[in-house]
Amino acid sequence: LRDKPDYDALSYAWGTPNLSAQIVLNNESFPVTQTLFAALQQICSDNKETNQPRKLWVDAICINQMDNAGKSHQVLLMRDIYSNATSVLAWIG
Repeated sequence: LRDKPDYDALSYAWGTPNLSAQIVLNNESFPVTQTLFAALQQICSDNKETNQPRKLWVDAICINQMDNAGKSHQVLLMRDIYSNATSVLAWIG
């Protein structure tokens, strides 16, 4: 955040916490919820029309969900994360 990077942030309801979908992240499979998977599919589909790379901040991906102390710290930064984003995308399904 100090470096003021250009990124978009995604706001969405987690829905069922079951990590039953998979995305490819850094050439590795990464489990996500069905809700996040649907949001990412739509964003990627929309992005194909412009063919422009996009930096996207997503809490379930950018915050280590297995590290409770780190997660607590990151949650305190979420206001800054969303307010400094170039745009905030809201996924309501």
